Amino acid sequence: KTESCQYGVWVLAALNQFTHNPKNDGSIEKSLFEKGAKATASSNLAMGHSSLEASIFEYMNDSDNNNVAAVGHRTWLLNPSMKETGFGQINRYYATYVVQDNSGDYFRPADFKGTDFIAWPSEGYFPVDVLRTNTPWSVTINANAVDTVSADSVKVKLTRVRDNKVWNFSKSDTDKAKNFFSVSGRTVIFRPEKSSVGEYQNGDRFLVELTGLKKNGQNKTITYETLFFNLNSPYMEFLINSTYVKYNKGSSETKSEMIEKGNPKAYPVIVNNRTLIPIRPVVEIMDGVVYFNSKTKDITIQLNGKTIKMTIGKKTAYVNGVAKELDVPAQIINGKTMIPIRFVSENLNCQVAWENATKKITITF
Repeated sequence: KTESCQYGVWVLAALNQFTHNPKNDGSIEKSLFEKGAKATASSNLAMGHSSLEASIFEYMNDSDNNNVAAVGHRTWLLNPSMKETGFGQINRYYATYVVQDNSGDYFRPADFKGTDFIAWPSEGYFPVDVLRTNTPWSVTINANAVDTVSADSVKVKLTRVRDNKVWNFSKSDTDKAKNFFSVSGRTVIFRPEKSSVGEYQNGDRFLVELTGLKKNGQNKTITYETLFFNLNSPYMEFLINSTYVKYNKGSSETKSEMIEKGNPKAYPVIVNNRTLIPIRPVVEIMDGVVYFNSKTKDITIQLNGKTIKMTIGKKTAYVNGVAKELDVPAQIINGKTMIPIRFVSENLNCQVAWENATKKITITF
């Protein structure tokens, strides 16, 4: 595919044209021109960028007025039916192969591998470094997940958690300079007005809710969470019932077994739908300090200028002296001191994300 794309950009450069359907002026031998024209018809094209990488990010942005209503370049690249790709570059011309066959069949339900949708920015963690203020959000929905995707019925609610700011989108939002909404095929596109959303920030968490969908005649709602992180942010990852933690504090990735004093087999568990994790390895990886009073069963955590105090078995915790209620109290399980990870992480200026398919917990700090 890369060889094909290279023919494509060579034809465009030779003819000084920028189009999916170049016209031969007779200066290129027929067989060579046909190879190039076939490639341009099957590729995303870009011109004038600083690098091949920059051209890919531009396809994914797809924010200009000619493309925002369909985000076609993006959806071709996110197409799960695409099994291979290739790249071409000559001078200021770029091509990325995206069309698998001539059937026009893409986003086939079987290729979703059981997921209901493919989103950009994606569900879970997403690098804020590649996102612009004017980047549209998109959700392409599996045909097996809903009956139809219609602009007449679909509505989107976008919530920024840090200030509870809410944007609502529907078919009436057609002004591309303001809140914008569109449906293209099975892809729902929405974009907050630039002045209202400002810059997306490291640590921002957004909740997305799509309503007005139906499956077998019954109402269906799609919801997910996106959490933005900086690519250079340190992080740690855990798996439920695994004794290992993987972390990166800015230099290199490390994988080690979590060892709490006297308990070499410490691992995360789920209690009442809340994840609890061994206290000491988590806080110490983040360069924090943990104190445990074995007589009173009090736990004190100090990190990032904050102090959290909690007591084994009690649902009230104190963050810098302010009382807050816990869904699940800190507790001792099989001799291990366990804490509710989301409460502690989010109250220490960290972010936590849960990946249900793999039972993976990721904390950035």
